[in-house]
This record gives sequence, structure tokens and C-alpha cells, in this order.
Amino acid sequence: MTKSIKDLLPTILQEHNNWKFTLLNAWQDIFGSLSSKVHLERIHEDTLILGVQDSCWLQELYLLSPVLLKTINKTLDQPRIKHLRFKTIGVKKIKPLSVLKKKQEQKIEIPLTAQESSALQQLKDKQLSQALRNYLLRCHREKV
Repeated sequence: MTKSIKDLLPTILQEHNNWKFTLLNAWQDIFGSLSSKVHLERIHEDTLILGVQDSCWLQELYLLSPVLLKTINKTLDQPRIKHLRFKTIGVKKIKPLSVLKKKQEQKIEIPLTAQESSALQQLKDKQLSQALRNYLLRCHREKV
């Protein structure tokens, strides 16, 4: 007969940490639809460190801290959490492969304007001139 790890962990680990498992199991119920926006990053003694994807949500949740603390402690066997700390966590947006392929195929050569070319020719440092030229070309390509 198979059992999920979630059911086995409380029996394996120390008994004084059982409230942490209760918290993890009830996370969806505590935060409801906000659970997709808020991630439990760390439990440190009487403090929860919560990760939020957007600074706007961070501000909103900070203002809701007293309500959140009350709800969290109501779920646990006794009031264990005294502080909530929030931090923004980055979410990397991965571009689809089709978009990357299209960008590679679009290597359109865009000529520089006369003013840009003359400004680059006036530079004595050839490496700087080439670097700025590449930068200008990249800027023009991204506009397209």
C-alpha cells in the first residue's frame, strides 16, 4: 500500500515540528486564491518569510499582516507566528522557442543614419566605435 510523502513526514520527523506540517498542509486554505501570489520561503522560529512576485502585492500583504497573522495562528494549535516578513522573488519569463527562432531569422541589417555614422567615425578609439555601433544596431533591431 502506497502513502504520500506528505502523510509520512510527520511520523518520521520530530514531534515539535508538527505545527509546520499543519501550516504547509493548510497553506491553500489560509491564503485561498492568493496562494498563487504568495510563497512560503522560510519558517524561522516565530517568523514566516513570504515571497511575493510583485512589489504591489508585497505592499498589500504587508498592510494585511495583522489579518494574515490572525488567520495563520488560528489554523495552528497555538499562536506560534508573531512576525511576517515579505520579500520580492523574481519570476523568470521564458520566451517560447518559436519567438527566439524568429528573432534569429530576423537578422535584418539596418543602416545607421548619416549623423550616427559620422559621430562614430569621429571617435579615435576603434574598439569603442565598434561597441557603440553594435549597440546602436541592437537598439534599432529591437524597435522593429
